[in-house]
This record gives sequence, structure tokens and C-alpha cells, in this order.
Amino acid sequence: MSTIKTIKDLPSWFSLDNYRNLDSSEEALLSLIAEREVRFHILGGGASFTHNETFMTHIRKLGMERDSSISTPANYVSWNNGFPQLNPEENPTCREYLPEGEAVQAFSLVDIHQMGLEAEVFLDNLPLDEDCVKSYDSLARHTVGKNKLSLSINLHLPDYQIIEELKKLLPQYREYLESPGPRKQYKRADLSKILSYKILPLADLTLWAKAEGKHIPLSVLAVSLFPDGSRGEEDIRKTVIPFMEKVMSHQYIYEWKSSFLGK
Repeated sequence: MSTIKTIKDLPSWFSLDNYRNLDSSEEALLSLIAEREVRFHILGGGASFTHNETFMTHIRKLGMERDSSISTPANYVSWNNGFPQLNPEENPTCREYLPEGEAVQAFSLVDIHQMGLEAEVFLDNLPLDEDCVKSYDSLARHTVGKNKLSLSINLHLPDYQIIEELKKLLPQYREYLESPGPRKQYKRADLSKILSYKILPLADLTLWAKAEGKHIPLSVLAVSLFPDGSRGEEDIRKTVIPFMEKVMSHQYIYEWKSSFLGK
């Protein structure tokens, strides 16, 4: 890993002037921060974007194996044994979505398929005398991730009843699945810090350094981000970088997005 010795060694595209006229509204800042969080995730060896595509290919393959009359031309399925053919102009496709929040989402086909695979493994290892009627709680305990729990909601019930039941059940679910609720990260007062701490240019320099295998010393960051001398190396190490890591986290961005639901 090579070290950047002076500001002249930074990439030619970097200039604080590029960030002066950005839209500083909350929605715009959220979009810019979330985009960079995804890039950090990719550079850190995060999940592949082809994961869902692989699942859907597997689902279609299973369907064709069960019924050889099923074919998958283009992006929809047609039946060749006298059943009406789907018209892509009249029927929903994978590009039509139900509204969703960060905490509440509708089951997707991929979710159901994955749950089916996990249930098969669980049931194959279940003792014959075990009661399977209410075994999903056991399945949830055995899944890899304990941060999500698939729930069905009876929309026929009034809002207050659904909300009150969720309030009572959430602590029990978290305790049972050993998934304690996270501390609140997002604060509206942080928005001004994102600008004053130069988080966007800092993130871009950090991403560039990671991608290029380079190290940018605090001294170079101080000169490039705060040429007026308002923040030095210790400020960047103790305050600015930890703040960037906080706002670039999954939890922070989820909370930030969720804050828009009440507006």
C-alpha cells in the first residue's frame, strides 16, 4: 500500500469546489450518503448484487422441472397446454412493487422460496414426535440472520390494534431471537455536521484510497478538506472519521430513511 505524501498526489478530480453547489436538502444528502454506503459495502466484500437474480433463475428452473410444458420466454411465463397465455401488458411483472418501509415489507417470491428451503432442512432434522404446528418460531431461531422476522399482518383489523400488538410483541420477539434493539443512531442535528465536517469529500477520498490500495495520512486529509485550518489531524481522527463511519452505517441510513415515513 503506497502512501499519499502531499495534496498534489490526490486524484485530479478531487476539489472542494465540486461539493459547494450540491443540493443540501435532507433528501439529497440522504441519497448521496446512501450511495456511498453501498460503495463502501462493495469494497468491503459485501453481498453480490446477483443474489436475487440467482434465486429467481433457480425458481424458474424448478418450475420447468416440475412441468415440462412451462417455458420462460422473455420476462414472463406462458402455458402451452390450453391455459391462457400471460399478456405482459395486462399482468404484473417483477418490475411492479408494493410500497414498503425499512421495517415493514411485503414477502417477495425470493423470501418465500428461501423460507421454503430453510423449512425443508428444519423439518428433515425434526424428531418424528415433535409438534410441527407452531414450529416457525423454532425455524426463526435457526436461520442465519436474526435481524429479520417475517410476519403476516391482518389488514382487516384497525390500525391501533395492529400497532399495539406490535409494541407488545416486538420486545418478546427480540428476546426470544436474541436480537436486542439497537440504540438510536440518527439525529436531525447531524445534517449540518455532514456538511461542516466535509463528510462527502472525505468519503470519496476514502473510497478512492480503498479502491487504489493507497493510504492518505491525516495530515493530507486536514489540508485537503480544511484548507482554512479549522480542523487538524486530531479533530479528523477523533471526531470527523468516527462521525463518517456512523452516518455511513446500515443502521444509521435505515433510521434516516424511516424518519421520512412520518412526514
